[in-house]
Amino acid sequence: MEYSPDGSLIASGSEDASVRIWDSSDGSLVHELIGHKEIVNDLSFSPDGTILASASNDGSVRFWDVDDGNLIRSIDPLIDRVYNVEFSPDGNLIAIGGNKCFIELRHVKSGIFRRSLPQPKCVERSQGMVSTWGIDFTSDGEEIITGEGRQGSGGSIQRWEVEEYTPPSLLEGYQVRVRYLDISPDDTTLTVAFIGSSVFWLMDAENGSLLETFTGHIYRVNSVVFSPDGKMIASGSRDKTIGLWNLDGTLIHSLETHADAINSIAFSPNGSVLASASDDKTIILWGVILDTN
Repeated sequence: MEYSPDGSLIASGSEDASVRIWDSSDGSLVHELIGHKEIVNDLSFSPDGTILASASNDGSVRFWDVDDGNLIRSIDPLIDRVYNVEFSPDGNLIAIGGNKCFIELRHVKSGIFRRSLPQPKCVERSQGMVSTWGIDFTSDGEEIITGEGRQGSGGSIQRWEVEEYTPPSLLEGYQVRVRYLDISPDDTTLTVAFIGSSVFWLMDAENGSLLETFTGHIYRVNSVVFSPDGKMIASGSRDKTIGLWNLDGTLIHSLETHADAINSIAFSPNGSVLASASDDKTIILWGVILDTN
């Protein structure tokens, strides 16, 4: 699930292979986008809000015109499954991550391949399924942070220079299987959720040191995001609850209206609303009290 840059729209992807765009003010359906053949895993709006990219288990990435809902282009097939798509801050590149160690950059306007990001430890883990589960650009667009995990084992978090064809720096020391990650608005910290884990972390984005462990959920955490001002973290869990947290690990609020697992959460661009999507087939919008200090 993703808010448009101006906050007027919310895009959601579904297990029925559809993508829907909603009016965030009244919940009305603006477009239903049909084309994928399997579950839609991730969505990303371009910085100017004119294009929506969708990633699917059918191995494709599709680019949609937000205004009329038409398909602009499909990159198909890329790999067995695509789990992540993320536009660069300037909107010129898109980062794509999937299974089998797949990470690459493409030009948005043409869809032409720019470069791949070979994972240095992928060969060592070839006996298990290695998947990229998290991708995020730094705010200046010069670096990409990726998280990956292997079935039955650990994973890694890596920082890549977009323009430099050099090995990434590894945030090592943890045998983690990354499920989701988000970089703070000031690029100094990461919040990371792990496959099968009810806890999530706050980490130093430069050296990978663990700053805080967040505990309180009963079942696995599926999504974690910073508020736009970087002062809070929201988490969505299989336990049907959403947590709002201070950066020191204290729980501010627990939101408990959904009837099934929370799969995705997103703050509105101004931080005043938190959207949550659930297996109960609903999206709920929550008002957030902002810290004006």
